[in-house]
Amino acid sequence: MDGHRHWRALTIEPCLPADLEEVLSLYDAALGQGYVRPVEISGDRAGVVFDSLVARLAGQLVGAASYAVAPLTDLILAGVPALARRQVRDLLPEPDATPSGLLHALAIEPAAQGRGLGSALCLAARECLASAGARLILALAWTDDTGCHAAGALSRAGFERAGQAERAWYEDSLERGLPCPSCGLPCTCAADIYVWRAD
Repeated sequence: MDGHRHWRALTIEPCLPADLEEVLSLYDAALGQGYVRPVEISGDRAGVVFDSLVARLAGQLVGAASYAVAPLTDLILAGVPALARRQVRDLLPEPDATPSGLLHALAIEPAAQGRGLGSALCLAARECLASAGARLILALAWTDDTGCHAAGALSRAGFERAGQAERAWYEDSLERGLPCPSCGLPCTCAADIYVWRAD
């Protein structure tokens, strides 16, 4: 298989309303049914503005990344699972009017994995958030018994691991009735916390 041919056919573009159902299905399959809500693909939730990018190979949607920007540093915590908020709060600068970003979700179709699409989507989302003024971008990466699923993609996109939140989605999974595709209900998986800071 010629990887260069696949890269020439790769496009990363904004998620359009017509993509919503396909992106939700991709997230449901990769991250668990209902983990990502439609408003977290494109919308405003309590002052946190969400948007998304999609990756296409030869015109087929094969990946997505959802991200959020908040005008105030503390508002970004609204997009973080309840049990991870304390650790994440410790990484944020003092509350101020500096926008902060959150790489909320990342998923790649299984058949398209291993080609650098996750890294490309993380980098593109990081660039969108930095263009919106984010000086600090957080990413919480799902980590189960097999390891951190997005570690390589995040590292290649310039993020650094800053810690881990144990059982990060436990309360959220119980509250919303969301079974984890790895461990069931409630979710006992950890979240590796990654950070990107502007120079």
